[in-house]
Amino acid sequence: MKQIFKKFSSNHKGFSFAETIISVFIFTVGLLAAIQLISSGLEQSINSKNQIIAGELAQEGVELIRNIRDNNWASGDPNGTFDYLPNNSSTNSSSSTTQYNNCNIYYNYTYATGGQIKCNASQQLYLDGGFYDGNASGTKTKFMREIDLRYPDPNDLVVTSEVSWSGSMPATCSVANKCVFVQVTLTTWGGNGN
Repeated sequence: MKQIFKKFSSNHKGFSFAETIISVFIFTVGLLAAIQLISSGLEQSINSKNQIIAGELAQEGVELIRNIRDNNWASGDPNGTFDYLPNNSSTNSSSSTTQYNNCNIYYNYTYATGGQIKCNASQQLYLDGGFYDGNASGTKTKFMREIDLRYPDPNDLVVTSEVSWSGSMPATCSVANKCVFVQVTLTTWGGNGN
């Protein structure tokens, strides 16, 4: 009987404590690497989504200014192309430049009754009824927009629209600083400008 017991116990193998610890360590390292990879992918996905939204909001800012220019021209006054925008009447020569910073305009802004658009204030954007605008009764978002208007001469308007999703406007707008911008030059259509 002693011999049977010896055979049975010698055929029965198990993991040693060291093997178990090494196995748990390898499993934990693999699990942590997988979690880090998923977390990094999720962060990149969210950042890409924010870049797309910010890019569209920056383009919207430029298009809203372009819309004012186009509607002014379509109203029949080719000399009032830049009406309702901060005007460049103080610019009399092509050597001087007039600039207006941090101008605010929203998708539902009625410039004809609202008068000249306002400048010198960053624009916090709120989500209201599925649209981003300045209506503080909406849900505050992480996006801020600044629109800068520069008149290099009386017949040209350089529009720069910057949108940040970092909570504040960085000094230098770049994707690394969570900021995108769009810049276009608008000209007067017909007439001699303002």
